Amino acid sequence: MFLMETKLDYLDILILASLVRNGSRKVLANDVGISERTLRRHIKKLYTLLNVQNDIKLALAAVNAGIVDSYGNILK
Repeated sequence: MFLMETKLDYLDILILASLVRNGSRKVLANDVGISERTLRRHIKKLYTLLNVQNDIKLALAAVNAGIVDSYGNILK
């Protein structure tokens, strides 16, 4: 877990929080203030780091890892 946390930058954490809150990639990109292309790159990185294959599992993994709570509030 420590290794994963060191590879997450603040934008990754914001993306995870927004994903838990909103669920929609289009809303998420707008919420975080990045392009959809940049969002896809970060999501792909997060899939690899958290060892998941879709957005729902990514959101659940972020909550289970204690990065964000179930409302999308950042914990770390």
